[in-house]
Amino acid sequence: LALEWDSVRMTVSISADPTNQVKENIKLALKEAEKDEKWLVYRNAAAYARDTKMTDQGLEWIKQSIELNDTWYGEWVYAELLAQSNDMKTATKAGLQAIDLGKVEYKEKPFPYESRIENAINDWNAQK
Repeated sequence: LALEWDSVRMTVSISADPTNQVKENIKLALKEAEKDEKWLVYRNAAAYARDTKMTDQGLEWIKQSIELNDTWYGEWVYAELLAQSNDMKTATKAGLQAIDLGKVEYKEKPFPYESRIENAINDWNAQK
């Protein structure tokens, strides 16, 4: 950050460690979450980890989420994290599980994310 006033210029360095702050926020959210909502905190934490390439930590969190409540989105996040770790075979299985769970959740409506997940699976299989 540079501040200027008249003939004076002052430069100030600002740094932050958002990763550690996020991890602390996740710990706090888990501590404060009701027992039946912890799966959601783990899932959202895993999605953040996926987006920031914290793959190993994300895999830990998403496994905990799925253990508590297996949802299509949880399986999708799991699949994407597995693909990030180059485990395309298991990523494909998790992606197919996400589609199956999504179809159940959406019942008589078409599952809107099916083609997106199928495209990702096809991309992963092309990388094998």
